[in-house]
Amino acid sequence: MWPDMFSESLVPDTGYGLYEEHFYTQISMQKLALDIHRTLSTASTRPASTPGLFTQTAKEKASHELHVAVDQLQSSLNEWQSQLMEGLQWNANQITTPIPFPGQFSASYPAPYPTPGEERMEGVMSAIGSVYFPSNQFMAQQQIATGVLPTQPASPDTILQALLRTRSSYLRCLLYRPYIYRVVHSDKLSSQDLVGAEEYLRQCVCWPIIMNPICHSKRLIHGLYFWSHNLMGILIILRLAITHPRLQAVCLSIGKKDKEEFNRPGAWNAQARQTILLCVEWFKSLVDNDGDARWCWSIIQGIYPELALSPTNTRFLPEFYPTAMPPQEG
Repeated sequence: MWPDMFSESLVPDTGYGLYEEHFYTQISMQKLALDIHRTLSTASTRPASTPGLFTQTAKEKASHELHVAVDQLQSSLNEWQSQLMEGLQWNANQITTPIPFPGQFSASYPAPYPTPGEERMEGVMSAIGSVYFPSNQFMAQQQIATGVLPTQPASPDTILQALLRTRSSYLRCLLYRPYIYRVVHSDKLSSQDLVGAEEYLRQCVCWPIIMNPICHSKRLIHGLYFWSHNLMGILIILRLAITHPRLQAVCLSIGKKDKEEFNRPGAWNAQARQTILLCVEWFKSLVDNDGDARWCWSIIQGIYPELALSPTNTRFLPEFYPTAMPPQEG
């Protein structure tokens, strides 16, 4: 099934270095995450710890310090990504094409891990086998639903690369998240605040772990609790993006840039809509077996009630900005 992982050929000179490089990459990413957390925590708590009134001058100084810190951390992230070995590189500007999502399949997906209290080893092996060795009936149902024969299970390389890219996007979301708060709550905004919020919205869509084929291998994704809570946060932010006036303006700015500067009209809107569908399906597939996902699902049902009842119905998906200009009246 995974010959490179289990065969005798797995020695340092025939591919082992890639897995070792992934390990070292995770260590460096952890250091970057700590740097981001410490720097932003210091920038956000310094005004509150300063004696006296928090004057307008102090606010402007704090904003400037935040912008400088974010720019420095962004440079560190860009440098880290540029120094990855060739086998780990990816094109950060590549547009992710929306793909069929698991909810479109009529077959019921196997649980991500055995239900609590299951003690029979046969049940455990059956659950595992249903993921790695899908039945002919299951594959046929997929083919009928999508018109495409499902691919083989995700390889270790694919899973590691998806986790690497997802963690990179998460770090950038962590970096730009203060700007979402500022756009929602601050009375006075700078152009840098709006650009930072825009960058967050671009980084929070279409994370590889929620897309095919990785989303069918949740057993192999470490820290489901962590990812579930972050995905729920993305769903909340995307909901705010269609209800909060200033975030709506940020979405309109993204749509304008996609059309005029990047020549890809409607690209981010399609990605954001697809992200909502994939995140809803993520929780829907975990809700029967994962207590944390069940708690998240109880919140998501209140935020996206129509999608919770009918996750495959795209007419319930929001539009973040007009994808076509209205006709001009003659």
